[in-house]
Amino acid sequence: MVRSVGVPCVWRLGLLPLLCLGGIFSPRPLTAAEGGVTPPAGFDQPQATRPQGKIESVSYESATTGGTRKAVVYTPPGQPDDRRLPVLYLLHGSGDDETCWQVKLNAAAILDNLLASGRMAPMLVVMPLGFARQPGDNPATRFYFPAFEKDLLGDLLPHIESHYPVKTGREDRALAGLSMGAAQSLLLGLGHL
Repeated sequence: MVRSVGVPCVWRLGLLPLLCLGGIFSPRPLTAAEGGVTPPAGFDQPQATRPQGKIESVSYESATTGGTRKAVVYTPPGQPDDRRLPVLYLLHGSGDDETCWQVKLNAAAILDNLLASGRMAPMLVVMPLGFARQPGDNPATRFYFPAFEKDLLGDLLPHIESHYPVKTGREDRALAGLSMGAAQSLLLGLGHL
């Protein structure tokens, strides 16, 4: 049985538990005894009484693709300018782009609510475009991950680290995703431990 849900949840795929905001196709969700959770009503709705983070679309030059690329960045509310934050790179699925977490799933409201409830530490969340091609690549290479890996590590990560007050150690970076983004997270993340 395959099930998809559109809520924050923890899924077990093989031996690896994965955190997923927005849902993922999986054999089954974790039960409450296994650590699975059901989000509270309104978890994805802005709360007027809670501080709200900032969402912005950013552009950066990519030597990998030979052009300008975009990402969406969430900055948590109330952070002093000199406080360095950890970074989560949150990757989308194959039918979407860098805007899907905000446009379809209201990521800013979810992140604000998690912060306000103490269920998440303050962090910068970067949602990049998950497709990349190097000049001369075949246009059919949409799912060719090495170009995305090179762009993420060689172009986007340095851009984020030079434009935002973030921690730069590998223990202060995380990679997670949905569907294609989950596959990229596993391939890229495990390859750079």
